[in-house]
Amino acid sequence: MHRGLKRFLYGLLYLVVLSALIAGVYFLFLKPAPTCFDLKLNQDEEEIDCGGVCAKDCAIDSLLPLVAPEGVQIFPLDENQASVLVRVENKNVTHGARLFAYRIVLSDEEGTILKTLVGESFVHAAGETHLFLPMVEIDAAHVARAEFFPEVRTWMRSGEFPPANLEAKNVKTVRTPREVRVEGVLENHDAVPIALTRILALFYDASGFLIGASGTEADNLVPAERRAFTILRPLLSALDPARTRITIRAIR
Repeated sequence: MHRGLKRFLYGLLYLVVLSALIAGVYFLFLKPAPTCFDLKLNQDEEEIDCGGVCAKDCAIDSLLPLVAPEGVQIFPLDENQASVLVRVENKNVTHGARLFAYRIVLSDEEGTILKTLVGESFVHAAGETHLFLPMVEIDAAHVARAEFFPEVRTWMRSGEFPPANLEAKNVKTVRTPREVRVEGVLENHDAVPIALTRILALFYDASGFLIGASGTEADNLVPAERRAFTILRPLLSALDPARTRITIRAIR
């Protein structure tokens, strides 16, 4: 064999052995272990960095945002106070928002922010929830623009976050010369205690137009319990008592 060819073959063999040694050291000692944040499809992940051993649900990135179809509704109480209502809708049938934060920004005609309201809430899969702030210090006549900004912090699959099984029965709306009174009985059909239940009455006029709201709370509702509730509000002259609607939001 020609001496030059022999040197070439020995050199090639040396490079192969050296490369194998380097690769072995890398894979045995230096290669990072797969994680749920390495932007690679590995382990038993269903998609990149989600599913399988990773806590992140692969469906979350394709979920629809929460919406407020009617926007922010403001009901004046007097010159210095108003109540604020937002109906939040979740159009995702597979996931509920276990926790979402929100901002409600109220501005005047010039765009100056008059008030920013913040809070947290939840909404179940394919469900809705009402955010009701009963006494906000603001002159509603100066509000020209009201914006709602939700931010979901925790999504959960519907089977892991089911709604409580509560029912409002025997509901009646009574209008007196000075106030509106809504009475009823709250029944807990759930198998577990309900730590806090918020009961909201929505008031409509004869044309079906929403003209106000008011609410109350019930705490520590045990399974099979029936508890009377009363919701009061100053008189609404245009109220149609037959159109009053009750919504229930429960926290286990």
